[in-house]
Amino acid sequence: MLVSGCEQKKTIAVTPEQAVYETFFLKSVGDMHSKYHLVDSTEYIWFAENSIEQFQWERALKSLGNISMELVNELYRRNDQSYPLNWQPLITNVTLLSKEYLGKNNQSSDLCFEKGSGNVNIFDKIGRQFRAYYSISRVAFSEDSKIALLKYSYLCAPMSGATEAFVSFTFTEGEWKLLGGYRLWIS
Repeated sequence: MLVSGCEQKKTIAVTPEQAVYETFFLKSVGDMHSKYHLVDSTEYIWFAENSIEQFQWERALKSLGNISMELVNELYRRNDQSYPLNWQPLITNVTLLSKEYLGKNNQSSDLCFEKGSGNVNIFDKIGRQFRAYYSISRVAFSEDSKIALLKYSYLCAPMSGATEAFVSFTFTEGEWKLLGGYRLWIS
């Protein structure tokens, strides 16, 4: 509901998860004006393919700001399947992509190309540019809600840092701030 009038204060309510997403994309994209693409469903494939027991968490926990294994367990629990993103960025310039983009890291896939202005000045044989895009997990929060953890992928970005990583945030001084990160791979 939009409230208008001179006597009304305008407020925009966001969930803590949405606030973490806003912080992540503002830091990742670097400004409010650059266009980026984001899958409109949450990522879950990595969690399904990599059990907690299989992954070497000791080094990752340290890089993520010495977060707890309980927070990692919560991240796995919250990402047992894909969910609608249920978020329209307020600050950054996003184009949402359908769920079919989840887990498609094939650089030759038609999903990686678009006509017109893509993100990378590399063209295929018929003049299409690469469309780099993000997918993100649901956010896990510590028991006291002061630490947040998410996983993201940046795909179809040849020569521009396609990657998959975990990022942690801490809530201090009334805002979410980057705590640490752990990269799974980079191209």
